[in-house]
Amino acid sequence: MSTRRPLTTDVNAKAETILAQAWRSMVPRSARKTWPGSERLASGPIEFVFEPISCSEALRCKGMARAVLVDAGLKVDAYSLEDYEDECILQMLSRVCKQPPLNDGDTRPLRPLAVDAEDMRDHTRPEDRAVVFLWYRDFAAATAYDPAVETLTAEVIRDIAELVKKKDARTLSNRYASPELATYLLTTADPPSTSPTGK
Repeated sequence: MSTRRPLTTDVNAKAETILAQAWRSMVPRSARKTWPGSERLASGPIEFVFEPISCSEALRCKGMARAVLVDAGLKVDAYSLEDYEDECILQMLSRVCKQPPLNDGDTRPLRPLAVDAEDMRDHTRPEDRAVVFLWYRDFAAATAYDPAVETLTAEVIRDIAELVKKKDARTLSNRYASPELATYLLTTADPPSTSPTGK
């Protein structure tokens, strides 16, 4: 019997599992949606929820979209840009649209709404996918984590207001890492509020 160790150590495997579990626990799910036009189906409306994908999965969507166009004999260029964007949307929706959980307390991984992108392409209309993608963009924007929100304290706002008053663009852009923002703040007519709520 071989006693050779696997390529991945137990420590690394445990770390990956912990990261995967943390990612799943942080990923929000949308409220139930109804696929456009499905309310007319004899079997009843098709319900689904959104579950955001990781950066790696989003990158894979773009790669798969490119591969589909190349397989169809199309070059990915300015002439096929619309086809490429449509395929990116299809690839993304095939991953973010999930079957709803059985109940509100169900935290198990959700099953995909479509088997894969090909299944979604064959059984949905482009105009419906465009609507669903807009819903997904709204959901993703509303649930996106913005670290700036947590770091924008009353003290930081007072500091920014002081630097704007002094018209100190260099310190402002160095301290808050945005020359464009510094220039904008220094050229706007109204001084910024010193309250995090803007009041």
